[in-house]
Amino acid sequence: MKIVKPDYIIESIIPEDLLQQIEKAGRISYKSEDKISKDSTQKFIKNIIKSGHLSVRFIVDREISHRLASFTQESTRYCNYSKGKFGNELTFILPSWFAEKDLDNINSNQKLGNTEKDIWVTALKDAETSYLDLIAGGWTAQEARSVLPNSLKTEIIVSANLREWRTILQLRTDGAAHPQMREVMLPLLRELQDKIPIIFDDILPIVNDSNTESFGLFEGFVSTTTKGKKEIIGVIDLKGDELSISKDNTDAQAESLYKGVLAKSNIGTAWKIDKIMDNLKTLLLYKNKKYGDAALNPNNIFSKLDSLGSIKVRLDDKLSRIKNATVLKKNDLIDLLGYLVLLSIANDWLSFKEFED
Repeated sequence: MKIVKPDYIIESIIPEDLLQQIEKAGRISYKSEDKISKDSTQKFIKNIIKSGHLSVRFIVDREISHRLASFTQESTRYCNYSKGKFGNELTFILPSWFAEKDLDNINSNQKLGNTEKDIWVTALKDAETSYLDLIAGGWTAQEARSVLPNSLKTEIIVSANLREWRTILQLRTDGAAHPQMREVMLPLLRELQDKIPIIFDDILPIVNDSNTESFGLFEGFVSTTTKGKKEIIGVIDLKGDELSISKDNTDAQAESLYKGVLAKSNIGTAWKIDKIMDNLKTLLLYKNKKYGDAALNPNNIFSKLDSLGSIKVRLDDKLSRIKNATVLKKNDLIDLLGYLVLLSIANDWLSFKEFED
């Protein structure tokens, strides 16, 4: 018998130009194709999602078999787990309410020291023995599977269009969803939000008193949405402190409590550093591609400076602009950060481990 944790793999993602094609298809509804520009896609799709106009035909028709979703699951009717390719054993999923150390203890045949958990392990061992004995006695896989428990590991491939993935993730990251479903869907949502933020960034999982699974480094104020209105209902500090917020709180009161928790914990800061660095990376890669890597490989049409000299000139110019400005502007700060990263690349300073204490 083997116990594993649930996991997922994104087998394929949307093509690079799909967002542009969604905009093109969507604008046909409004006959506003003339407003398409190189910078219009993100704003247009965000407005589509906000307005609830998710029936853009391209999203539906692009997917497999023209269905909203397609599912293919490992079949216990045809899979004979007594065969060598399955290791002559059954594999089960560790429940999300078990501790991380329980996994190693179970697989090394150690008692967990918890009556209920040990009962669960014993039940699975009995199921495996019964299944293998029935197969050995001549039963077929589809007959012997009648003794298999709900904890049996299975694999499923899900193909769906973007609209349906939004529905799936909204339902399955909800606080009322099964905790084992949320265990898989929450990290999947985070990854999709990183890969296609314009499509998934507005989906916020629910936190409530009866279900406090973590989401990222910090479980922020999150909620259901009714016609776009956020209802803040809870904050979870992953160090173990919980702050419950009543549904009677106003958004302002709840947000104030949330910020108070953040102020007492470096988890909020760590999450923000991670978020800023991810967004800065995305912006730098976009600009580097847009300008043809000109900072590190200058065209030298007028200036004959090398990359180091060219970047230093840009830094001087940007610092001068910041010095003379009455208000620090976001774009000046971001440009400065970008040039400093490029300066590090030009100097081949790619690692900073020597500065870690």
